[in-house]
Amino acid sequence: MRSETWKNNKILRQDRSLSSQTRKRKKDFLENVDFQEGCAFCLIQIGEAVGRLPDNVKEISKDTEWGEIKGLRNILAHRYGTVWPTGIWQTITKDVPTLKEVCVSMLKVLSDR
Repeated sequence: MRSETWKNNKILRQDRSLSSQTRKRKKDFLENVDFQEGCAFCLIQIGEAVGRLPDNVKEISKDTEWGEIKGLRNILAHRYGTVWPTGIWQTITKDVPTLKEVCVSMLKVLSDR
């Protein structure tokens, strides 16, 4: 996969969307269903993008829980009513920034090849 293509990957685009949203307060998030659903949609898009990453790209970061990221997508897409808003908030404020760091590191490795 060319790094120019990967730079435009939905993972990084969705991270930017979520980063702008998480500047708001957790209280606002927990009280606003539209806000929650918008963030959940971004997580679904991240899961879709992860599902399309070639194995050789995923091998760059073997410690990343690629299956869990895709699994969260499946839960959000098919069983949304079972997801707790506090879990979504934690994912977008803790896990997605970590995933962004992984993606940026992977881009560097790919561009050095």
